[in-house]
This record gives sequence, structure tokens and C-alpha cells, in this order.
Amino acid sequence: MTRALLMAATVGTVLLSAQTPVERSWSALNAGLGDKSAETRAKAVRALGLITNNAKAQQLAETALKDPKPEVQAAGAEALGQMGAKSSAPKLMAAVKSQDTEVVFAAANALYMPGDPRA
Repeated sequence: MTRALLMAATVGTVLLSAQTPVERSWSALNAGLGDKSAETRAKAVRALGLITNNAKAQQLAETALKDPKPEVQAAGAEALGQMGAKSSAPKLMAAVKSQDTEVVFAAANALYMPGDPRA
């Protein structure tokens, strides 16, 4: 049993070290985005805002707008605003209609950041 655990740990370490820094970063982000804790998901979504001109990051932030937790939705709007995702304006406009004020303000601010006149 112990030998099997050691082998599994060794294989896992080898696989992680075989990843490039970018792959490790995406793995960490994806783990955070899929976490059961809304706080962890929100932190991971906010980190997406640091990744500009990246369709994958933008799509993941847009997906966060549909999360069941308002704090994650607001983080998605914040990230989209931070990355200047103008093409996400229709989804942000939908988020402005939320019942949660945190989401409304985050989405309106995200629209305002790139200079959208609808903000």
C-alpha cells in the first residue's frame, strides 16, 4: 500500500513538473474556477482579469456571470472590465439587470471601463 502511494506521488510530481509554467498557471486557475467554495471561485475569476487579449480567459469570465453565487458573477464582471473585453458588452448588459446590487455595479463599472456609452 505504501509503495503504491509513493509511486502515485512520484508519477504526479513528474507530470506536474513536465508542465510548462503557463500550463501550471492554467491548471491552478481551472482548479480554482471549479472549486466548491464561491470565495475561491471568485478569487480565480478575478485573476482572469489580469490576462488580457486571451479568448479563453474572456470566455471563462463570461461563464462566471452565470454562476449561482452573486459574488462570483460580480467577479466575472470585474474581470471582463479589467481585461477590457468590449465584445462581452451584451453579456454585461444582461448582468446589469441582476437582482443583486454587487453584480449590477460590477457590470456597470465593467461597461464604463472601456468607455461603453451604455454604462
